[in-house]
Amino acid sequence: MEDGAQLGVHSWSDGTNEAKDFPRDAPEHDANRTYIEDMLADDSFYWFTIYAAPADDIYWMQPDEIAQYGVLTAPVMSESPYSCPQAG
Repeated sequence: MEDGAQLGVHSWSDGTNEAKDFPRDAPEHDANRTYIEDMLADDSFYWFTIYAAPADDIYWMQPDEIAQYGVLTAPVMSESPYSCPQAG
C-alpha cells in the first residue's frame, strides 16, 4: 500500500438484511468469515467490517486499524514503484 492510499471496508447484504442483522453463529456468515480467517489467521477483521459501515456505504480505515487487523503484507511504501520520471 502506498503512503496516502486509503483502505475502505463495508458490510454485505443479501438484498434485504445486512450482515449484522444475522446472529454471529448464522450460516450466512460462514463463507466470508471463513475466508477472512483463512487469510488472516482469525476472523476479527470480518466482524470489524460488518459493523464498520453498511453494505451501501464505506468506512475508511485508520492506520492503526490497518495495523491491528494485519491486512497488509508489507509496510506502507513512501514512494510508488509505479511512478514515472518527470519529463524534462
